[in-house]
Amino acid sequence: MNRGEGSALPVQAREDLRRFLFNLGLTIFSLILLVLGGNLMLGIWMRTAPPEVKVPNLMGVDIAQARRLARNSSLQLELVGEDENSSFPQNSVSWMNPPAGKVVREGRTIEVRVSVPSEMVAVPDLVGMIMEAAVDALLKVNLVGKEEKKVPSIQVAEGAVAVQSPGPGSRVAAGSVVRLFPSEGVSALRPRISSQKAVNEVEVEAPSDGREHQIRIVVEDDYGSRDVYRGRHLPGEKVSSTVESYGPAMVEVYIDERLEARQQLR
Repeated sequence: MNRGEGSALPVQAREDLRRFLFNLGLTIFSLILLVLGGNLMLGIWMRTAPPEVKVPNLMGVDIAQARRLARNSSLQLELVGEDENSSFPQNSVSWMNPPAGKVVREGRTIEVRVSVPSEMVAVPDLVGMIMEAAVDALLKVNLVGKEEKKVPSIQVAEGAVAVQSPGPGSRVAAGSVVRLFPSEGVSALRPRISSQKAVNEVEVEAPSDGREHQIRIVVEDDYGSRDVYRGRHLPGEKVSSTVESYGPAMVEVYIDERLEARQQLR
């Protein structure tokens, strides 16, 4: 009996080993098929997948034009919401996802929100007004005045508003802040030579790119360099400013703090 039981053990062990090796081989074969199949499917997908494109910058762009830009890039546009207090022009894109510049597949849907009209008011002309009166005038049209540092000015008496931003006539949302730059006064300026006064009209047009822009006009003459205009304007809006200068003068125009034009005044 003991010999019979002892001789049966190797047979059972060999059977278990064969079964283990068979299952192991089957598992390895299945994994190989899975890897080959995955690589094959990946290769097919890579060959048939839509090409990649870069998401265009739609921020501040009119929604109708944004749809065209998206379509030109083989992308879809979906409006998912509105922003009432956006700094972007009304009916323009104020938020987008994915962001501009991201690389995506053709046909991808770009989600956007668009700015909508809120209560808009025209900024009054405050230049020459004393600070208290300028602040009161802004409160009457539901705007807030904020006093900034003094700036050199020949035309405006000391303490009165010499420069404002946004500029006169700009349309802004109710409750917006208008920055007020008081004059240092004529006494703070010293002409280098006996100067002859000249008056010129300087005209600037904000770029028509769907975004607001800050426009700043600077004059340099015998009294030194000073701002004569500073304000934010809608795209395509025209600005006209009367510039008084003394002696040989140079005027510079800055848009978003970048020098755009420089001209000698007569």
